[in-house]
Amino acid sequence: MLVQEWIITILKKFKIIFIIMNPIINPKKTQSIKTMSIALRILLFLLYILFWISILAFCHLANINGMFYTFIDAWGQWSVYVGIIAAFLVFLSPIFFVFLRKKSLHINATLIPVLCILLTIIFIFVSLTAFFISASRFQTFTKEKWEAFPRQRYIMLHDLKENYGIVGMDSQQITELLGDPDEITPYKSWIYHCEYNFIEIAFDASSQATSIALH
Repeated sequence: MLVQEWIITILKKFKIIFIIMNPIINPKKTQSIKTMSIALRILLFLLYILFWISILAFCHLANINGMFYTFIDAWGQWSVYVGIIAAFLVFLSPIFFVFLRKKSLHINATLIPVLCILLTIIFIFVSLTAFFISASRFQTFTKEKWEAFPRQRYIMLHDLKENYGIVGMDSQQITELLGDPDEITPYKSWIYHCEYNFIEIAFDASSQATSIALH
């Protein structure tokens, strides 16, 4: 009893926490507490909506198509469909929780938006983990991957620069390694296209590579 009284005393000092936990601690809530609890639910659901708006805005700024292409090249078109369906289901999770609460589960209504936000965070974590695993398939350069997956060349660039000594090679050696360039600039630089950018190799007067960079 002493422990329970101590916990209740601590919770009362933090009104927001007390409002959330009150239905568990004291089932006979006053009308004011009910009103505040409803207001808190609305606030949490608004926070949930704003959370998803922020996710969509980030996807727009972060060029989500590039991530999609990495999934497609690594696993196939089906992986993108699975991700889109999963995102749609997670977004609609409040409807599922409300339905389950009415049918069988005794879930505190205030906790539903909290559970939805946590589920969204888990979805984001799993999605980012899957993306990094997908991208890791292209971190090691091979001529076969370079030619088969031009959209992922920017991922291979670090390995190409660190382990293949592009700088110092002549144009013939680079052709043997990377194939013919996609275009040649007026400055005699070679361009290899990626999805939304390109890799440029600059040469000196003796046709030896002096730099390689992503633009």
